[in-house]
Amino acid sequence: MFSLFHLQYVGLLLLVLPGLLVMDQRWLYAAAVLPALLVNLALVGPFFVGGETAVSSSSRPAEPLRVMPLNISTSNAGYPQVVALLREREPDIVFMSEVRQDLVDLLAAELGELYPVQVAEPSRFTLGIAVLARDPAVQVQTEQAGESIGRMGRRYMQADFEWQGEAVTLVGIHP
Repeated sequence: MFSLFHLQYVGLLLLVLPGLLVMDQRWLYAAAVLPALLVNLALVGPFFVGGETAVSSSSRPAEPLRVMPLNISTSNAGYPQVVALLREREPDIVFMSEVRQDLVDLLAAELGELYPVQVAEPSRFTLGIAVLARDPAVQVQTEQAGESIGRMGRRYMQADFEWQGEAVTLVGIHP
């Protein structure tokens, strides 16, 4: 599985290896570093020189799933800009944190047709969360993250749906 760490490892190992080769009697260290470099090059190489990648072109979805996380900030008064951004970008799923009731009301009034699924757990504080979805078949549930006192605990929202024939679960939480 590819991660950005593999790319970083390649860069670091490419910097270290020549130094080890030119240092007197450091070729044993260089020999130890070389297998790590080769493994990481095998993982990242196809992304740069063509060939088959982790996701083949035949299995790539025709349309990418567009997910937008938004931290609204409870002190934000720019709700019209949030509505404008969502209209402009039209993401498929939106996860929002720090959501207050006045924003929930505005989203329902302004974006109800574009986002028929709107599930919100607003709060006057920073714990309010919401999910908006363009696909009416998206199932959203709110779960408690760990222990809480009353309604003041951390919650997360889980969206379950099918995307191009595949079951998908997305989770949004405010850290």
